[in-house]
Formats: sequence, structure tokens, C-alpha cells
Amino acid sequence: MANSDSPKLTLDLDEAPRWITTAEAAQIARVTVRTVRRWISVGYIRASKPAGGRVLIDRDSLRAFIEDSAA
Repeated sequence: MANSDSPKLTLDLDEAPRWITTAEAAQIARVTVRTVRRWISVGYIRASKPAGGRVLIDRDSLRAFIEDSAA
């Protein structure tokens, strides 16, 4: 059961902040977080891990990958 205090994930890349979490990217792309991490490891999408933080994905990198994959 979801906690009502948990942040709402966005499905809209145009509304998403510049850097998004792996969970948000997975929801946008309609894949698992594991798949998103794989895309990062092989270089399909650009990500950053700020000091002591979690992995953040560049929104525009994800958009480009999704558009290229759909073509």
C-alpha cells in the first residue's frame, strides 16, 4: 500500500525537472528500474551521482533515447 506522503511521480517528460530519479525514469519509459540502470551502465542515457546522493538521470538524455528507440 502506497504511503500518502510519498512523492507523486510524473509521467510527463515536459513537466519533469532537469534531473530525475531512476524510479521516475522507469515510470516515464514504462520499464523497470533495473532496465533504466542497465541503460545507464551501457551509456544509452546520461546520469549523475552527486556526492552522497542517489543516481539522477538527465531528462533530455532520456527523452532523446526514447525518441531514438521509437524511430
